[in-house]
Amino acid sequence: MAKFFTYMVYAYNEQENQLLQQNILLHLNQLFPKLSHMKKALLWFLLSFSISFNAKSQSKELANIKASLLQITDSLHYVDALNRMAMLWYEKNIDSTFYYTIKAREIADRLSYGQGKADATNNLGIFYDIKGNLQFALRYYNDAYLGYTKLKDSANKVQAMMNIAMVYKEMGRDGKAVAHYNSALNYGKKLAKDSIMSLAIYNYLLQFPLRFNKSERANMIGQARSIAIKYKDQRTLFAIEQLIADDMIASGKREEGLALLDRTIKNTIGKELYYVSMDM
Repeated sequence: MAKFFTYMVYAYNEQENQLLQQNILLHLNQLFPKLSHMKKALLWFLLSFSISFNAKSQSKELANIKASLLQITDSLHYVDALNRMAMLWYEKNIDSTFYYTIKAREIADRLSYGQGKADATNNLGIFYDIKGNLQFALRYYNDAYLGYTKLKDSANKVQAMMNIAMVYKEMGRDGKAVAHYNSALNYGKKLAKDSIMSLAIYNYLLQFPLRFNKSERANMIGQARSIAIKYKDQRTLFAIEQLIADDMIASGKREEGLALLDRTIKNTIGKELYYVSMDM
């Protein structure tokens, strides 16, 4: 799961719209006091723009899964659908993630369905991570890792290692975080389907921007971008473009970097992906 800052709100009239925009600016100043005025302005633009959209709007996939639930007769597929819904809900309503995860876990436990239990455990990690309960997040991510290891589910094993690394970073335990990121990337090289690797590389670079020299960073960004393009992972591709824009700005190519950042924001809005990276 990438560390994205989500601000989904809905205004009923213009007065509420203005109040919400004022609140957004206040929260930006509180959350990101060290951001430059330009970056804060770009953040404000994206977050304010998203106000005009109903936070209850659902992705097409989420709507399709909800519509199909009553037609699913296979219990294992039903658990998979609940877990997928839980994952899709996390950016829109984290409490819905918890609701569908608990339902999925109860059925998976009753059926002794290992994949369903591991996926539900991972979703619980996401829930507690977003809620800020890092100890519980770490516990459930570790349990998910053990579950995926037992199932020999290599791709999700890499995802679990990445999630564990991110939590350790949030805890300030950088050594543990780096070790888990390195394990995730090394293990990920063996994957036949390596789609998770673009996200793992992105999060590593995002959380440890100074760990790699310019050449290493460029190579890693290129690798992550190639994987994201290969699997048509538009969400991660937009996030990677933000890293590229940051590098341009840092290397003196300010106008090019800001232009790329502006295009990325507009593309994000066009795809109705109302989040921005915490590092933006």
